[in-house]
Amino acid sequence: MGETEGWAKVLRRAVPAGGAALVGTLRLPAIDATWVLKRSLLSRIAEQRLPNIRIIQHDVVDVLQEMIAPGALDGVHCFFPDPWPKKRHHKRRLIQPPFVALLASRMKPGAVLHACTDWEDYAAQMLEVFSAEPALANTAAGYCARPETRPQTKFERRGLDLGHRVHDLVFRKR
Repeated sequence: MGETEGWAKVLRRAVPAGGAALVGTLRLPAIDATWVLKRSLLSRIAEQRLPNIRIIQHDVVDVLQEMIAPGALDGVHCFFPDPWPKKRHHKRRLIQPPFVALLASRMKPGAVLHACTDWEDYAAQMLEVFSAEPALANTAAGYCARPETRPQTKFERRGLDLGHRVHDLVFRKR
């Protein structure tokens, strides 16, 4: 029996600033698929001997398609994905119907999808796309308050400094 067998599996698409918040607050197993990878994060993981974190430096769509079995994830965290603010670039945004359908297919029934952004129009798009996915149900009437379990990221701090409002979305797999 492996030391992480039986633990929840959560896909987190972004590492919080410097990884400090991840190591300090994440006490459940995680698979992190992101291009942001820092030596300090790896050092903290090693120092604290955290057997429950797996880091995959690869495109998250490929990871979901090729490495995560359907119905395997207990949760997904997608914190502050690139907003691609120019209208002509909106097609590059991560939160699109095909991606959300893929995410939902990899989640167990009852699994939680938590996403957030500080871009007003992207928040509206995320809410619309998540709400349109038949396999997901919103846990709130629209946006929800920031859960205490979500670490603050450098992107969140930057947005707040600019006067942006942060929008959290929490959906559950049906």
